[in-house]
Amino acid sequence: MPGEGASLTDQPAVRYVGRRVGGAAQVVRETEDGRQSPLPLRTDLRKHSPTGFEWGYEGSGPAQLALAILADAVGPTRAQVLYQDHPPRHRRRALTGRPH
Repeated sequence: MPGEGASLTDQPAVRYVGRRVGGAAQVVRETEDGRQSPLPLRTDLRKHSPTGFEWGYEGSGPAQLALAILADAVGPTRAQVLYQDHPPRHRRRALTGRPH
């Protein structure tokens, strides 16, 4: 099923699991064998959000999450190129499947 464990590289499939801990959004990266590790925020690539990851609306937290997942999937260099080459409205369509 697209999006579930999809891999954009030759790396093993992973899924990203979001949860709230004490009101804060946290995302872990889970490999096929069940190992989990925190998804890095990747503010070294771009600092969208001063408060970290978020989801469920269009804003700085979801933008930071999108960039972090993209960097994890394709690597930081390729992620920066893809991210810079696509204006926010195209990113939104790619992430939500909805037109801008």
